[in-house]
Amino acid sequence: MSGSDCRPLTSPWCRPPRTRTGSQLGDGGVVWAVLLNLAAYTVWAVFGIGFGALVRNQLGATVSATVLYLVGAAAAGQSSSCSTPTS
Repeated sequence: MSGSDCRPLTSPWCRPPRTRTGSQLGDGGVVWAVLLNLAAYTVWAVFGIGFGALVRNQLGATVSATVLYLVGAAAAGQSSSCSTPTS
């Protein structure tokens, strides 16, 4: 019996072979991304704890850290040397 004369959904022995189309959890790129995210979360946690120790008011620390983040992100976006040149 060939694959063309049976229905894949009704005959389990006629299913097409599985093809690997996406990333798997054990792939090197996925593991690298997970480790980089873990490092980023650790840096943000240390920054948050340190900033919270400096600014004792919770609302003031949250607003100040958010403003610093937004100003820093805007400054980094404007002076990025990795941007593509326009011609």
